[in-house]
Amino acid sequence: MCEFRRLLAWFCFLPLLAACHRASDREWMGTVTDSAGVRIVHNPPEGVWNPGNRWTVTEELRIGVVAGKPEYEFGALVGIDIDEAGNVYVLDQLTQVVRVFHSNGAYLNTFGGAGSGPGELGPGASGIWIGPDGRVWVADLGNSRLNFYLPDGTSDGSFPLPLSQLGGALGTPMRWTMSHDGGLLVQLLIYAPPGQSLPGGLSPGYAIVEFDRTGVIADTVHVFPFDPSVESSGGRGRITLFSASPVWDLAPDGTFVSAMNSTYRVAFWSRDGRLTQVLTRESTLKVVTDADKEAILQSLGALYTKYGNPPARVQRQLQAFSFAETYPAFLTFLVADEGSLWVQQIQTPDQMPPGGDFNPMDDLGSNGWDIFDKEGRYLGELLFPEGFTPLKLVGDSVWGIARDELGAHYAVRLMLMRPSS
Repeated sequence: MCEFRRLLAWFCFLPLLAACHRASDREWMGTVTDSAGVRIVHNPPEGVWNPGNRWTVTEELRIGVVAGKPEYEFGALVGIDIDEAGNVYVLDQLTQVVRVFHSNGAYLNTFGGAGSGPGELGPGASGIWIGPDGRVWVADLGNSRLNFYLPDGTSDGSFPLPLSQLGGALGTPMRWTMSHDGGLLVQLLIYAPPGQSLPGGLSPGYAIVEFDRTGVIADTVHVFPFDPSVESSGGRGRITLFSASPVWDLAPDGTFVSAMNSTYRVAFWSRDGRLTQVLTRESTLKVVTDADKEAILQSLGALYTKYGNPPARVQRQLQAFSFAETYPAFLTFLVADEGSLWVQQIQTPDQMPPGGDFNPMDDLGSNGWDIFDKEGRYLGELLFPEGFTPLKLVGDSVWGIARDELGAHYAVRLMLMRPSS
């Protein structure tokens, strides 16, 4: 009888043992080496997660409606930030306003509005942050300035951003974010107009500069080499789709994280500009096929036609595009507050749903993200819902913008589930 009980207990324990085995991580097969004081982390294609132990997300909150109360209807959301009380600030580029919602999604306030007067926003407003002093910062591209607001939405001044001239060279803003010192980091494309040269020995490229709180450029944080994806020939601009482009973010400790996405290689820089770590992952670049090119040009042509361009103009616009031989290794990345790196995979036309048009401006980013822990080890793939773009990572909350099949926008909070091994 005792033997039977032991046998019964063993069979009861077997499912638990199997579950523990399924949940545990695989052994990491990468390597870490040192190169002149720089930590080099090489990752294989496979991560350490098993199917039963990968991170997942579930939707907790959705703000917005297709039709209903106007304060919940969004045109084109481009930015989200959260204050210390958990209130949600969203920037709508189409309506040129900021709307504020309680952490439970209830509407609280609207400020901004179209125009060029104090506190108003021009077209192309493209970034919103809660500053260290509690003020709300909004990057106002249309008015070439940074607007400040008190938490209640009252205008609190602005400072000009010299975006049309940077040391005599044209500087086109490409991305913005807040620095850890309470300044504004701006990515500028430095280039010379056709037939002109850059002054002062400047070279074409992407410069990440920091504006202090008075609007003065306090530092050049990083410089990327020139990206030939935009070039000019005979006065006519040309765009090479899928060329390498700069990707960067700030880690919580002030580390600057950068890459040119032609290869799966990410660099980490200390606050004093020293290269401290390089993270790589084995990957094979996907070739841009003739079928891909045809599908993309057809999609762009349909888009231009939709906006009222006559056929001759559509053809001229399409002739401005050429293609790189391969897609980028990845699209972009984010650094979470605990130091993990989230890298967005590439989506290609053949991965689109049947009948869907592929717009390289909107659809190149996949809903699959590669996750690396703070040590640089590749964990595995995290899948987001279709149409969701993460913008801000706060603990186990992932804030972002969701776009449905009708093109409507929503501010969404997802809960991140991290099963323990």
